[in-house]
Amino acid sequence: MSDLDTENQRQSDEDRKRDAAVYLHLLNNLTDLDISEDNPKPNEYKIAKQWGQNRIFVRRVLRSVMGERYQEKEREERVPSLSLGKLVTILSSLEAYWQGESAKNKDSLAQKMINKFTALRFVLCNGWGL
Repeated sequence: MSDLDTENQRQSDEDRKRDAAVYLHLLNNLTDLDISEDNPKPNEYKIAKQWGQNRIFVRRVLRSVMGERYQEKEREERVPSLSLGKLVTILSSLEAYWQGESAKNKDSLAQKMINKFTALRFVLCNGWGL
C-alpha cells in the first residue's frame, strides 16, 4: 500500500469517526428518541420526521452509532457519510420540530431545545461569518 493510500484510509477513518460523533451528539442531545421501557429502540419514523430525512437513512445511522440497542445481526458497521449540507438540513428540521413542540405544549424541554438552537445558530453564524 502506498503512502497516499495509507493517508486516504486514515482520513476516511477519521471522517467516519467524526461523522459518528456528530450523529451521536444529534441523537443524544437534540433529538426526541421516543424510547420507553416497552420499546428500548429509538423510533426511526419519528426521528426521520424530526431530521427531515428518510427512515432508511435514519435506520442506518441508528444501527451504526447506537449498535448497543440492536441485536448483533441488525447492527451496521459503516456510518453513513455526513456532508455539511445534510447537517444543515438536519439541524434546520430539528429546530422546526422543537419550535412546533414548544408552540403545542409550552413545555420546558422544548423551550430548552429552542435555546440550544439559538445558541448554535449564533456560534455557527458568527464563527463562520455567515
